[in-house]
Amino acid sequence: MGALVQANHGLRPWLTITGTPVGKLLQEDLVANLKSKQGSIIVILTTDIPLSPGQLERLARHASIGISKSGSPGSNGKGDIFFAFSTANEMDLPQLSGPWRHMTTLNKNLLDPVYMATVEAVDEVNG
Repeated sequence: MGALVQANHGLRPWLTITGTPVGKLLQEDLVANLKSKQGSIIVILTTDIPLSPGQLERLARHASIGISKSGSPGSNGKGDIFFAFSTANEMDLPQLSGPWRHMTTLNKNLLDPVYMATVEAVDEVNG
């Protein structure tokens, strides 16, 4: 699981790193003093696990759990974008592949470890 996170959001008191609320400990003059929850979050997830489009959509939703581990509950700000894709199923060009396509996908009952890997990857990159 790979994650790319652009995190420009939240308030200083919300910042938590490895469970420690470091944002509350930062002095006012060390960091820009933002009084509102400005910014946005963009997360791009990539995997080589064969997942269906619906499974990838659910995977992208789990990125918000990884973001929340750093202390942000989210906000009604400029917007958040979460995107996931898999490199597992190579497809021929549509005009060369004929009318039918075949995909391999992971059994949905085996997705819990994939969701956990997603949360951990996003938390690692964001925190």
